[in-house]
Amino acid sequence: MRSRILTLALACLLIAARADGQGFEFGPRLAVSTPTSDFDNSADLGFDAGMTASWMYKPTSGFGVDVGYQRWPGSTALNSVLDALWSFTGTPVTGTRVTFSAIQATMHVKAVAQVRGPVVPWIQVGAGIYRLTQEIDVPLAQMQAAGWEVRESDSKGGSNEFGYTGSAGLDFGTIGGMRLGLDASYHYLQSNGDFGENLSALTIGTHLLFGSR
Repeated sequence: MRSRILTLALACLLIAARADGQGFEFGPRLAVSTPTSDFDNSADLGFDAGMTASWMYKPTSGFGVDVGYQRWPGSTALNSVLDALWSFTGTPVTGTRVTFSAIQATMHVKAVAQVRGPVVPWIQVGAGIYRLTQEIDVPLAQMQAAGWEVRESDSKGGSNEFGYTGSAGLDFGTIGGMRLGLDASYHYLQSNGDFGENLSALTIGTHLLFGSR
């Protein structure tokens, strides 16, 4: 799955390199990612990094792809629950750390407001595949002392799940046709794997776009 996502990202860059810039925009994005709903009980604030690319067949509308990587540390409550589970043999175990991650490969449609001035608002909605992974790091020496036979790190999940995303943002005119912007996105992932619950997160961050509409 990861190789397919990397291939998709490379294809976007190749298209950008061959395009004359007319109606095409692409660039990196970086944001903080806040778990919401039930996922908020399991994870804490993380980050989201990726690339976005859109073909604007009209100045006010277009479609494209987003690829990205989100990562969240497990919440203190979840880590404590696992410590208590490992400790039921009578030997205390502390220091368990859970990490969640999602690799995003989605398609979107985008609508841009036709306004005058340097600030341009837009919205977009999309859907696609997210690769979900859950990693559990345990204190190996303590686990062995408690009678457990475990590895120091155990990755679970590794499932491909369908998800939806919606975004809104503002683009600001910058030098040389580049546009710096702010955006917020909501991700909703239908988890049918080992996670046992649907995942949702709100991201707030910035992006830089090259090309033209």
